[in-house]
Amino acid sequence: MVEASFASDPLEIFHNTQLQANIIIDQKQKALVIPPQFLIYDDSVRIKGEGLRHVQVGLRNDDWVEILSGIDKTAVLQSSEAL
Repeated sequence: MVEASFASDPLEIFHNTQLQANIIIDQKQKALVIPPQFLIYDDSVRIKGEGLRHVQVGLRNDDWVEILSGIDKTAVLQSSEAL
């Protein structure tokens, strides 16, 4: 259970108002991240003109997947949705 409060009082409060929150579990500077639709079989990416390459995955959420090794920022990826 989580308790939330307003930073400043709202003008109006509506009955059954819902709250969505993100809980930050870790932060990294200069992490290499890719959108999840580029990840294939949870551990590979398709490199344009080359084929599949294994990658080591770190943290992930609905929007991003951290890549720990296997590619660098110069890799040109092909989306698995385009196949």
